[in-house]
Amino acid sequence: MLGWIPLPPSMIRFVTTADLLSLLNACFGFLAILAIFFDEQRFSFSFIFLALLADGLDGIVARKYGAGKMGEHLEAMADMLSLSVAPAAYVFIFGIIQTGYDTVFFVTALMVLLLFLVASGIRLAAFHVLKETKYFIGLPASVSTIILVGLATLGIPAVILLLIMVVVTVLMISPVRFLKLTIWITTIAAVLIIGSLLFYRSYSAISIVALLLAIILYAIGSPIYVIRMKRMQKLSS
Repeated sequence: MLGWIPLPPSMIRFVTTADLLSLLNACFGFLAILAIFFDEQRFSFSFIFLALLADGLDGIVARKYGAGKMGEHLEAMADMLSLSVAPAAYVFIFGIIQTGYDTVFFVTALMVLLLFLVASGIRLAAFHVLKETKYFIGLPASVSTIILVGLATLGIPAVILLLIMVVVTVLMISPVRFLKLTIWITTIAAVLIIGSLLFYRSYSAISIVALLLAIILYAIGSPIYVIRMKRMQKLSS
């Protein structure tokens, strides 16, 4: 008889509160993709934006109470699902395919989406490797998600949407520095996201437009601000 063999400690013990939020983020991403299969655009939109909220919260909780040993890995995997695969599927179905297409355009769109997924994977994996404290290197995945999902929801022409997706894809893996969001900016973004969820497709889609304008302002203004700060530091030194 082999006798009693003690089992190793359960892996559950490594899960922290921040990790639970990362797992919730992943669940929202899966539900967003599932909603696409049933042609439920509003539910898919809502789950993607709920995933964004969970993604923001897990970082806040991790900074306040500490990150677990699995935190970085769980966050990257969850974000890949909810901030890369789900938005790509959303844009493909609700922003491109439903507007009509021919074979050449279909193949082109598919290639752009695959490049977006590859860039997202690189961006998310590199986030914890680069360890920048003041800046994001490359456009954050959360920002790209809001831009692409928001524009697809507003129904902009598919060709323009694809061109913007190319720009976003390049920016995600570029060396361009973007400011890390303060708690106040994060709070404002969270309020706008909640507003977009509550007033989806309401009068003129005001909440979605407001969120998009705020995010686009950040995406354009943040690198300019960083460059100006660098120049001022050089002049003062």
